[in-house]
Amino acid sequence: ISVNLIFAIGPAMVPQLYFKAPTILITARKPESHRQGKILEEVDNWLIGHIGMKPQLKLAILDAFRYNIAILKFGYHSIGTELPAKEKEAAVPAEVDAMMQDFLQEVTLGNEGATNELDEAEEEDRTKYSYHDWIKPDAPWMLRVHPRDFLVPTGTIDLASAPWCAFRVTRPLEDVQHDPVYSHTRTLKANSKIGQVQGATAGPSDKAQVPKIDMIELFEIWDKRDGRVSAIVEGHDHYLRHDKHGLHMDGLPVEEMQFNPNGLDFWGMADCDQIKQQVIEYNETRTLEILHKRTALTKFLFDENMIDDAELAKFTSGTIAAIKVKGPPSGSVMPITVNMSRDLYNMSDVIRDDVREILGFSRNQLGEIESSRRTATEASIVQSAIQLRADERRDQVADLISRAFQRKINPLIFDLWDEQRTIEVTALGGWQMYTGTQIKGDYEVTAVADSVVPMSRQIRQQTAVIAFNLLRNDPRIDQARLYGAVLDSFDDVLPPDLLLPEDQVQQQIAMQALTGQGGPKQPGQGGGGNAPAPRASVSQLQPGLRSANG
Repeated sequence: ISVNLIFAIGPAMVPQLYFKAPTILITARKPESHRQGKILEEVDNWLIGHIGMKPQLKLAILDAFRYNIAILKFGYHSIGTELPAKEKEAAVPAEVDAMMQDFLQEVTLGNEGATNELDEAEEEDRTKYSYHDWIKPDAPWMLRVHPRDFLVPTGTIDLASAPWCAFRVTRPLEDVQHDPVYSHTRTLKANSKIGQVQGATAGPSDKAQVPKIDMIELFEIWDKRDGRVSAIVEGHDHYLRHDKHGLHMDGLPVEEMQFNPNGLDFWGMADCDQIKQQVIEYNETRTLEILHKRTALTKFLFDENMIDDAELAKFTSGTIAAIKVKGPPSGSVMPITVNMSRDLYNMSDVIRDDVREILGFSRNQLGEIESSRRTATEASIVQSAIQLRADERRDQVADLISRAFQRKINPLIFDLWDEQRTIEVTALGGWQMYTGTQIKGDYEVTAVADSVVPMSRQIRQQTAVIAFNLLRNDPRIDQARLYGAVLDSFDDVLPPDLLLPEDQVQQQIAMQALTGQGGPKQPGQGGGGNAPAPRASVSQLQPGLRSANG
């Protein structure tokens, strides 16, 4: 009997730790960078979805549980981390470059679609070797790397002290030959097959049907000391790559997270390794329980001279039957019943308690309240204990996200986003134009550690009401937009055209001023423009908000 406690604990840990609605906060360390910091904050929060950070974080948390270490690799533009084409043309002499720019300008004026056609052709060529959905052109990317595919020098204690790191990469031979970051690939020969790659997508029963795809296993080495990246293949006479990577990141292109750092070894001891022996003992105990249960089934001793074989078969037929015997029934059959000891079942509970203690979770910390304890105080203690343990590791995940943006992603966009881009920043009044250089600065990046629950409709409505009560009648706030935002949060119960047009609002306000009317306004009226909203209109809307909110 196999009870997979590893599987039971690991997936249960992920939803408690990964951020369902992650939020990045940017704090400028200099007052003159406050505006740029707000733009960067919106850019970072947009990038969370753009680069697919959430699924990569979920895999990273599972890796940290199973192997104690999670590895996230960062790059730019393509799977091989090539710089955009404009960076490759930096070696062109200045006078030649100026002539080319004039020529391209003339051509572009005569044919506005030419540039787009060139961009489409370049993108089509790029997808021949870099087609990962989370690797976008001219943008940073972040992917989880399996710990077994990551190497550091012997004796390394932590990533900060590592002079270099290496990644084991397995890619189709055709992709490597198309990738422009690699050279000397013409004579390259496959050294692996897709059916031999551990973790292939085909299941065991499908391996016979998997087409034989030639694969290359190469090692990509990033050296912190000289800024070079090298790619080598065992048995190949040349470097596939040996050049300056040109990426302005802090340190190596990787961030790591350890659930149980010990300061003695880079890899540490994983939670799974800590409970491995207990899981084995638990399965053996459960197997013994089943064996004893089968042994303890009721058995019968019978006198073969008193019962025929046909009558004997009725004992195990599973149906109600009348059995004929050739003598006194009490002397013909004698049942044997074996009573099982409860100690065997109690041993399973003891082992599960050991697992909880090793992982740092007692029975109460796992949310299991004893049947004899039913007070509200006990429930509060249990919830506090759960939060204490979860917050410790959730904080590690938050630090990982913060370091990813602070040391890898933001430096990349500061250096490589040299074209004008736009993004909507509510705090600055709307759409803002920016380049990487314009928003470059000294910032503190914080991932909000309590944003593990996505904003539900009820929470959204409650937040809208709080903001409405805080900002109503403020002359610095556009009251019409404020009313619109509140009504949008109740779009499931209120019609979208509830607000009157601005001209009708002003006419009704003027009529009330002339007639001296006061008190609550009629339904359908509301504030407008930048002028303070009339108090009667607010008082009318606010009870409706309360009733809709429950």
